[in-house]
Amino acid sequence: MSRRAVWIGLGLACAVMLVAAWSWFESAYHVLTDRDRVLAWLRGFGAWAPLVFIVLSVLQVIIAPIPGQVIGVAGGYLFGVWAGWLYALIGTMLGSGVAMWLGRRLGRPLAARLVSEETLARFDRFSNRRGAVFFLLVFLLPFAPDDVACFAVGLSPLPLLPMWLMATIVRLPTGMMSVIIGDNIAGLPIGVLMAGVAALVLMVGLTWKYQDRIEGRLMRWITRMADRLER
Repeated sequence: MSRRAVWIGLGLACAVMLVAAWSWFESAYHVLTDRDRVLAWLRGFGAWAPLVFIVLSVLQVIIAPIPGQVIGVAGGYLFGVWAGWLYALIGTMLGSGVAMWLGRRLGRPLAARLVSEETLARFDRFSNRRGAVFFLLVFLLPFAPDDVACFAVGLSPLPLLPMWLMATIVRLPTGMMSVIIGDNIAGLPIGVLMAGVAALVLMVGLTWKYQDRIEGRLMRWITRMADRLER
């Protein structure tokens, strides 16, 4: 088979895959942006629906496979601004408190198992002997490892109750912003939504590939700022 025939075959296969992906996305778009249909499905869970969402929010903090902003967007879409914000807030508060308590009561072995020893060690390089201002900046800034910080607070000598309240308060603005985005996402045109999804996939991919570099620079900046503010 000639090289030209191979390239033509690959091109046709890619075209078929793009058409199939577009058809799937368009179908999913019409289903997912029909909030009445999604809410009707959600009502099938009855009073359990908010509880399921809160549990997912708690697990997001403790196990941390899902960015907190995604949970906020989902809450805004499913429950509206105020109910979604309340449920996401309850989940984040409970998850942060549980992570801090686990770190304090059960120590590093469990924390390292939940967030990985490598991640915890990387955070330790910056958080070692740091005070409350350092953690405040971590909880405040986007892309900072705030879920890992909850375990680190538990492993530190800092008092848990004030740190738990601080972690809750400083994350309120970004939480509300995520919920507002989720509440309005159903009205977006399909082109805008596809561009947003593509940008999100690209951002996640770059963040995953360059995670150490991005997180390292951000944490070094936070460390310098904390040192200045604590003087």
